[in-house]
Amino acid sequence: IYFDPPYFTQSHRLYKNALTLERHIRLSEMVLKGLSRPRVLTYDNAALIGEPYKTKEVRTFNLNCSVSNNRKGTEIMTISDSNLFPTDHELEKLNFRFNAR
Repeated sequence: IYFDPPYFTQSHRLYKNALTLERHIRLSEMVLKGLSRPRVLTYDNAALIGEPYKTKEVRTFNLNCSVSNNRKGTEIMTISDSNLFPTDHELEKLNFRFNAR
């Protein structure tokens, strides 16, 4: 299951009805404790958001924020099973660059 919740840090600018911190925390509890299926979750790289997920493997990656400007952003990705991440060798074979750290 792939989760891409609303941004936390810029939510007041981006969304009319942003999630509160409490709702983000409830979401993390549901994703971490309430699901038995494999899952991938991406989020903006905010300390308050990353904290609940620190018990799982977390990778940070860069992305372009929009086509209209050249600004780069940073997000986190958490996974329920580290085997879900492709290896560097697999990515190289596909000529795919994923700047995870």
